[in-house]
Amino acid sequence: MNAAIVFLVVCAAAVEVLAGPHGHNGHHEKMKKVMEECIASTGADPELIKAAKNGETITDKKVKCFTTCIGKKMGSINEDGTFNKEVINKMAMHAPEERREEMQQSLAKCTEITGEDECDNGYRFFECIRPYMRHRQRKQNSE
Repeated sequence: MNAAIVFLVVCAAAVEVLAGPHGHNGHHEKMKKVMEECIASTGADPELIKAAKNGETITDKKVKCFTTCIGKKMGSINEDGTFNKEVINKMAMHAPEERREEMQQSLAKCTEITGEDECDNGYRFFECIRPYMRHRQRKQNSE
């Protein structure tokens, strides 16, 4: 699975965190708007994003910046490119109770990752949390 896909799933979790327990109303529309804005601001090729959604490995700089843009708009990445640990820690609260502590530790570790630049940092963060997102996707797919 490509980190861009993971990022989009994390953004869904961020919407839940930011919108509260009743945040599912309008979630899809919020994500669609954010994605459109980030495509426009980064110049990411929608076909490359689509390819990433289909599981292809994409290393395009604009796609990395696209994922960072989404993180900023969703609140998990601050405007200065640093991680918003408060929002990210709230994501762990959505983990099953038996995995919550593990998730908090994993997220803390992942926020310490540094890349070549702001876009790479965001991309690497979401690549780092991939194991959690796979668990979350499996759970959602089984519901």
